[in-house]
Amino acid sequence: MTMTAMLNPTAVVRAKSAFLTQRIVDERVVPAGVYRSWERCISSELRQDDPIEFLAVARSNLMQLRDSNSQLLDASTPQLERLGNAVGGAGYVVLLTDTHGHALKVVGALDRRDGMMWHAHREGVNLSEPVIGTSAMACAMAERKAMNVFCDEHFFEINNVFQCSAAPIIDSFGSVVGSVNVARTRSLPNPGMLTFVKQCAREIEEELLRRRPSFLSIRLTWQPSKNYSGESLVLAFGSDGEIIAVNEMARVFLRCSAPVGLIRFEDLFDLGFGEFVRSIRNADGPVVLRFHEGTVMHATAISVGERPSAMREPRIGSGTDMPGIHGIDSQLEFGDRSINTQIATAIKTVKAGLPALILGETGTGKEVVANAIHGALVGGRGKMIAVNCAAIPENLIEAELFGHVEGAFTGARRGGSPGKIELADGGTLFLDEIGDMPLCLQARLLRVLETKSVCRLGSGTMRHVSFVLVCATHQNIDLAVKEGRFRRDLYYRINGAVIELAPVRKRPGVRELMRTLLTEISDGTRSMSKSAEDLLCRQMWPGNVRELRHALTFAHAMAPQDEPLQPGDFRLEIQAPPESIGEMPDNRSGILGDLEKEAVRNALRSADGHVGRAAKILGISRATLYRWLKRG
Repeated sequence: MTMTAMLNPTAVVRAKSAFLTQRIVDERVVPAGVYRSWERCISSELRQDDPIEFLAVARSNLMQLRDSNSQLLDASTPQLERLGNAVGGAGYVVLLTDTHGHALKVVGALDRRDGMMWHAHREGVNLSEPVIGTSAMACAMAERKAMNVFCDEHFFEINNVFQCSAAPIIDSFGSVVGSVNVARTRSLPNPGMLTFVKQCAREIEEELLRRRPSFLSIRLTWQPSKNYSGESLVLAFGSDGEIIAVNEMARVFLRCSAPVGLIRFEDLFDLGFGEFVRSIRNADGPVVLRFHEGTVMHATAISVGERPSAMREPRIGSGTDMPGIHGIDSQLEFGDRSINTQIATAIKTVKAGLPALILGETGTGKEVVANAIHGALVGGRGKMIAVNCAAIPENLIEAELFGHVEGAFTGARRGGSPGKIELADGGTLFLDEIGDMPLCLQARLLRVLETKSVCRLGSGTMRHVSFVLVCATHQNIDLAVKEGRFRRDLYYRINGAVIELAPVRKRPGVRELMRTLLTEISDGTRSMSKSAEDLLCRQMWPGNVRELRHALTFAHAMAPQDEPLQPGDFRLEIQAPPESIGEMPDNRSGILGDLEKEAVRNALRSADGHVGRAAKILGISRATLYRWLKRG
């Protein structure tokens, strides 16, 4: 909202009416990005007075939604909590969305949610522009910049009560992966909230970049201050000095029109990479770096897990080696060394042209492995495009994968849109939960893999594509093939380098995994007592690494500072071993007994093995269900 509109809100109402009736644009009153959003709403045949339903996805789909955005959620949770603490007292609710507009996390003034605020700010709600019209989130992601959308700037009249500020989250490949939004429904609009969401989004972007496997990551600032907190350039380098990732400010500063993987340290600076690494390894403060064009900046190492004092010498001139392969054992802790060995073997196999297939339960780290393979083989030379085949509605997944031309179907985007397969050209295509892909699309995918070309919906033009293929599923894929739910020929096509991720409860080094996760969560400031470790080792962890991480994060937040975690710091529930779910005791005979056993099995599966939640589903007490499980 412009200052004119702030002082005279009726000006927005007049400007909106002029645009809707005569297409008159007045950017002195309404920002250009809002006008563009209104135009998209009109093109989608939305009307101002249409009713809105803030519908949330089903619980099972919410888990899949979280699973497909696990990296974004893990990287953003601390920043969102801090932002919520900062603005919650003023009545603001903080919201994280994915790139499609689904609400992933809600914090802040949750106790003040009522009416529309409650319905709109729930995890899993679809807040995309085609559903709720103009919003700060949609505008920020479309315009790739932070934006306010206040009151009548919303397209739908029913949303005029909201005052929202949002900033896009842009990953190291330049792709918008989500947004941070703050909203409230009372008091005057506060344009200053834009500063808060911009800072939060920048911190999330930097955390995403820091988590990418790299030899060295640095921050470049114009001031020689180690604790500089303003805008800065962040660059991640491979061991040969190639840039494998940058933040958005660095992308703009460096004018990265070419893939960043083609740019090397020496292409930018008046210094050799090996000399720079030695300098920053021994430096007590920022190291001066001069760009070829003459600009002087100050570099500080921000590597995670490999501080300057522990850096290896770069592999100068080893052009045949790829970053990531040699460092997998030290970079990723799974609690099972065999997984690291499998990844190293898979990278060699995928390099030879075969795809990778990752098998494992939900939460075991399939996307982490996919990122490791991508970083080793593709790095900054291309994007990793992830598609959760189970999270996208069946009627949308075809357009999502293959793209479409304008007019291909009702609601098709003006000018058409490329699909995920096309966007993965030159990078990695990660098909998560491929075992849940509809049969009708499996044949089309097989043709793409065989011909290395894709055709958008409604078009007859074939487009050549080249990408590394990584697939993952929690399904028993062999059984799915036997039952006719998965094409045998497609299975043969994706069954290249197979990586099997054991569930956490079966990993021999689970204690090392716990310690590594806690170190990441606490930035190395927290330890855990032996009794706490013993407690965690007795858990079944049906949610695997994701559930373990959440449990550790909760305990770290609740425990007194600078003290080891104790059993009482955890919020845990006794769980039934997943292996026992299918082996119910024979309490009754006949049809009634069979029905009871089937009901208990289904409840335990729905509750991921949590006895308390399963008891609620069945409508019985926890003690009663425990008696059921102990009989026989």
